[in-house]
Amino acid sequence: MVERAALPACRGFLLRPDGRLLPTDSASYVECSERAAQAYRGGDAWTRMAIFDSARGGFFSSDRAMPQYSDEMWRVRPVAVE
Repeated sequence: MVERAALPACRGFLLRPDGRLLPTDSASYVECSERAAQAYRGGDAWTRMAIFDSARGGFFSSDRAMPQYSDEMWRVRPVAVE
């Protein structure tokens, strides 16, 4: 059971907009989710968007970070695995 004194803090936490899915932004989340579902049902248009999105993504940060960390921080070289 929650103590009554904690209720105002809990209410404030739930209603404060902070970019996560909370009651204050759930309507926009549902709207965006419905638009995504509609786009997915679009078939070829969804496929085209997915291909372009992947192509525009470039390197993932780990694709760059691992070789950089290996070289600059850990000072290790790759080992060939047979």
